[in-house]
Amino acid sequence: MTTPADLHGRILARIAKSTGQRPSRAADVLAMVGGAEPGFWAAVEQLYRERRINTAHIQKKGDPEPWLALWPTGLPPSSSGWTSNSHTALFVKPRADDLFQAFAPRSAPKPAVAPKPAPAKKTETKKEPVMDTPTNARRAHGTLQAELAKHLTGVSKADSWRVSQLAEKMFDDPQNIRFALKALVAKGELAVIEVQNGGRTAAAYYDPATEPAPEAAPASLPEEPVPAAVVTAAAEVLTTIAEAAAPAPVEPEPAAIAPTVERRAPTPLYRAGDLTVMEVAEPPAPERVEFALWDDGRLTIAAQNEILLIPADATKRLALLLGVPGNQPVSNLGA
Repeated sequence: MTTPADLHGRILARIAKSTGQRPSRAADVLAMVGGAEPGFWAAVEQLYRERRINTAHIQKKGDPEPWLALWPTGLPPSSSGWTSNSHTALFVKPRADDLFQAFAPRSAPKPAVAPKPAPAKKTETKKEPVMDTPTNARRAHGTLQAELAKHLTGVSKADSWRVSQLAEKMFDDPQNIRFALKALVAKGELAVIEVQNGGRTAAAYYDPATEPAPEAAPASLPEEPVPAAVVTAAAEVLTTIAEAAAPAPVEPEPAAIAPTVERRAPTPLYRAGDLTVMEVAEPPAPERVEFALWDDGRLTIAAQNEILLIPADATKRLALLLGVPGNQPVSNLGA
């Protein structure tokens, strides 16, 4: 037959390793101890009154209802005086390890931790100011354009700057930067191109002075002036051509010819001997100038041992200048 003292000992043995952080469930202890349930609960009440165990109702997350928790206090049983009616402590047989379990630690001892080394002294390094100009400082009118022009001087098209980059560099609002850049582009001090920026196009600005100057057109050779004798000779040739190409004049009928009237020479107003006749030397023979008009419209002029070839378009212009009508049937003539 199980005595109450034996039942107390078995209950304490089952919950010996329990603590307040890890208590034992009363229902589990009842299943391990065995025996009648009323006797078990009477023993639990007796141990609680003797302050040998602690109890608590606990309901953790996931528990359907609270449950009774048990864990030992580690105190020896209280002894009663000789004059009282309670002498149960005199008849409890102590075990050899009861005193050791009473003062045993309820958790594993913490391992010794090596002391941390003293932290090294921090050496403060001087930091350069991040912002040269505060963002809320207002610039004088026109200074932003001057700063942008100075910053972009010598920047090529390959190294062009976007508005966001300039705003971060100048510590100013992108809208102000955009207006100043448009004004500089209108003045011709900057140029703008479209660049790719993350799948989109953005305006980028650079110095147009870095672009190579466009190649100048080759200078045309100076036109040599045509000698006056050549022009005069060409005019005579074209006049001859026009007269040859002109239709022959129609002679009027004899009946239509008006009668001629003989007129006497007027009497001279000077007397004989008033005029002195002098012999005039004959003018020198003019230089011989030869012309040749070809079927393709070219004109060749030979004068003073020089040959000048005038192309067809220049011959046509010369004919228009001299008043020769166009679209006249002209035969190949040479002089």
